[in-house]
Amino acid sequence: MSTATASRTPDTSEAAPAGAADDWRDRAVKVLPTEHFTLQSARSATIADSSSRASLYLGAVSLGLVALGLVAQASDLGTAFNVFGLVLFPTLFYLGLTTFVRVAESSVEDMLYARGTNRIRHFYQEFVPEAAPYFILSANDDSTGVLRNMGLRPTRWQIYLTTAGTIGVINSVLAAAGVGMAVDVAGAPLWADLAVGAAVFALSAAAHIRALHTIYAHSGGEMEVHFPSPPDVAARVLHPDAPTDGARG
Repeated sequence: MSTATASRTPDTSEAAPAGAADDWRDRAVKVLPTEHFTLQSARSATIADSSSRASLYLGAVSLGLVALGLVAQASDLGTAFNVFGLVLFPTLFYLGLTTFVRVAESSVEDMLYARGTNRIRHFYQEFVPEAAPYFILSANDDSTGVLRNMGLRPTRWQIYLTTAGTIGVINSVLAAAGVGMAVDVAGAPLWADLAVGAAVFALSAAAHIRALHTIYAHSGGEMEVHFPSPPDVAARVLHPDAPTDGARG
C-alpha cells in the first residue's frame, strides 16, 4: 500500500477490540458499490445532457440556414433576406454560447465523477490486492488517471475535438457570417466583408478556446487528489512526445 493510502487509513488499533480494525472496511464494501453506481449514473446523465444540448444547437443551426435559404429565394437577396439574417445569426450565436458554456460545465462535472469512481476503484484494489491485476482501468483519482481510462494522450489540438470545442468553432463561423452580413448591408465591398468576417472568426474562436482552457484549469482544484498517478505515468500521458529514460540512454 502506498504512503498516501496508508496515511488516510483510519487508525483503529488503539482502544478497539480485536478485529475492529477491519470493521470499517467491511461496512465500506457494502456502501461504496452504491456510490459507484451513483457516480456511473451521474456520468451517463452528463453525457446525455451534453448530447441533447449539442443536438438542439446543431438542429437549430441547420433549420435556421434552411429558412435563410428559403427567404433568399423568396426575396431575391433583398431587404427581407438581410433583416432575417441579421436577426437569425445573433440568435443562433446566443444559443451556441449558452450551449458551449453548459457543455463545458458538463465535461468538468463528468471529470469529477470519473475521479470519484477511480477513488472507489482504488479502495477495491486495497481491499483485495490480489485482484489488482484484473483491473484494466486506472485507480488514480487525478486528471491523469481519468485520461488514461479514456485512452487519451492529449495534444494541443485535443481541445478542438471535444464537444464544447466543436461548438465553439461553429459558433465562431456564425459570428463571422453575421458580422460580415452587417458590414455588407452597410455598403462595404466584398473584400471588406470577407476580411472583417475572417477577423471576427479568429477572435471568436480564440475567445471560445481560451474560455474552455480557463474552465478546465479552474476545475482541477475542486477535489483533493488522494491517490495521484506515478510521476512516470503522468509524464507519459501528459507529455507523450517527451523521451523516456530508455530513449535518453
